[in-house]
Amino acid sequence: MKSMFRIVFILLLMAFPAQAQVTCPAKPAGDVNVIWGSDKIEYDFTKSQSQMDRMDIDTKSPYDRHTKTHVGGLMKGGISVESKIQVASLTYPRSRQTCQWIDNMDVTIRIDPKIYIARDHKQGTCRHKAILDHEMKHVFVDREIVKKYIPVIQSELRTAIRKVGIVGPKAERDQRQYQKKISDYMDKRLKLVTEKMYDERGKRQQGIDTLAEYERVAGLCG
Repeated sequence: MKSMFRIVFILLLMAFPAQAQVTCPAKPAGDVNVIWGSDKIEYDFTKSQSQMDRMDIDTKSPYDRHTKTHVGGLMKGGISVESKIQVASLTYPRSRQTCQWIDNMDVTIRIDPKIYIARDHKQGTCRHKAILDHEMKHVFVDREIVKKYIPVIQSELRTAIRKVGIVGPKAERDQRQYQKKISDYMDKRLKLVTEKMYDERGKRQQGIDTLAEYERVAGLCG
């Protein structure tokens, strides 16, 4: 799980008489666009049972530590979040003051699922299909979580943009300082909501790997 944050600045210039009082103009709140996509599922059926047993698993085993188990299948992948914010700036050269506001913010969410099944369970067999069906449940959960959180992210960031409003007038020499404050604030708001998404994702994924589910899959093929 990772996140990236990019900033784009829009610069406007406006000349006023030296004695004129500078007032930041009213501007409509910038919008938030959230786009999501899922990479095509990758499959790896080449690893041996012993190799699968050594792979890291995100969820906890429902069995006690004294029970010998094998990892027949595994879904690996994450939800990545990238963002780009456009900060518009209106500068008054004579007074050397500037006004800034958020013009637009884009958030891109991607899922990159990969399913592993031990080569001991040959393709076309009942066991292979049972394991594959189970691992697909993990993929579906990631997709459901992302779809659920798109409007949540939009709402949170739109509220944050309205709270930022128009910053200024500020001294032109402090422009970059306030640009950073704006971007840091928006980055913080995005991280807060994505952390909630990751937390719920972890709980939902753990809810799939239960003892009852494992025993159900194990009993499908005799």
